[in-house]
Amino acid sequence: MAMVIMLIVESERDILDKLQPHRNLKELLIDGYRGEIFPNWLGLGLSCCSNITKLSVVRCKNCCELPSLGQLLSLQELIICELDGLERIGCEFYKNDKSIQQETPFQALRRLLLGGMHRWREWRVPDEFDCFPKLERLLIVDCPVLTGDLPAYLPALEELVIGGCEELACSLPRAPKLRQLLVTGDYLPDSLQYLQIAMCPKLTFSEQLQHKSLMEILVYKCDSLTSFALGALPSLRVLQISECPGLVSMPALRLAAPHLEELCVEKCQEMEPFGEDCLPSSLTTLRIYDCQKLERWITSNGLQTEGLIHLFLIEWNEVKSFPREGCLPASLQSLQLYDFANLETLDCKGLQHLTSLQTLAIEDYPKLENITQENLPASIPKLRFEGECPLRRKLEEMNDPRIQFET
Repeated sequence: MAMVIMLIVESERDILDKLQPHRNLKELLIDGYRGEIFPNWLGLGLSCCSNITKLSVVRCKNCCELPSLGQLLSLQELIICELDGLERIGCEFYKNDKSIQQETPFQALRRLLLGGMHRWREWRVPDEFDCFPKLERLLIVDCPVLTGDLPAYLPALEELVIGGCEELACSLPRAPKLRQLLVTGDYLPDSLQYLQIAMCPKLTFSEQLQHKSLMEILVYKCDSLTSFALGALPSLRVLQISECPGLVSMPALRLAAPHLEELCVEKCQEMEPFGEDCLPSSLTTLRIYDCQKLERWITSNGLQTEGLIHLFLIEWNEVKSFPREGCLPASLQSLQLYDFANLETLDCKGLQHLTSLQTLAIEDYPKLENITQENLPASIPKLRFEGECPLRRKLEEMNDPRIQFET
């Protein structure tokens, strides 16, 4: 029986080897090939394959190695599915020493689908290869034992789909044109604690991000991001969202991240006010930097987040008097105000109830000329001013040792 199977395999390999395509062929499908090795003409960059734009290799269950498909210079779409014997994609996928041409691997490829390969464990992308320069769409689905790597840099990538790859634990490619990211299943490894999503100007999220081990998330320069949906993140301690000008809504962090300790929102001009259920009671540090709608809301309605210890407010350009009475939580120990370009009055009524306050620092306040009381509230142990201050002479006349000036 074994000999018969070998004869069948050898026969199929010989047959496919002789089925060398015409040089004008545009699309090629190899389905159900039972040989172990693909024919030489497929991976040597021969003229017979020079015009192939779409190649599908499916259900070739005995094949354990791919040919040098990177040398198909016209190839725009590549589909590789259900190769049950494939365990590794290595250097041979990109170039072959016997190839007639040695061009940039996959120089015309725009769409790549790798799926249904249950034994595929490793995808090696050598650093010396500048491959996939035009790849726009990458789909990796139903490859449950794949562990990595992915290509490090895909300059043209617009869509990335990863699904059913439970063991995959590696960095996502750097993709400056990425506009759609879909990750399903348990793609994020159980051990992942830090996630950074940066400089993806066309990126949007269609599903909730949730993972039990994530402790820190940083989202930076995602211009098209309008909402950032978070699922259950019980371990999340730090969330930073920076320079996302289109971001409108903040998730209900009290429910999604009940143990969040630090929240930073920077340069998100369209961010709507925090709802009643937004900020968790565990939050100890809040930083709001140049967010006009949040600035207006906090100034008018106050920030009643009991348990908050450190508050940093930076580049608030509309406020003329701050803080009004009842604006800030009594639990504050540190309050730092930076770059209030139009602040004219320091309202001490809003400071009197801050009985836990240890540090109050004010920096860059070119129009600050007034203070609402002749003496600082007793609750303030130290008031530190940095930079030039029109109010300085009046403060010096108080002769209060708690007031400090730093240049």
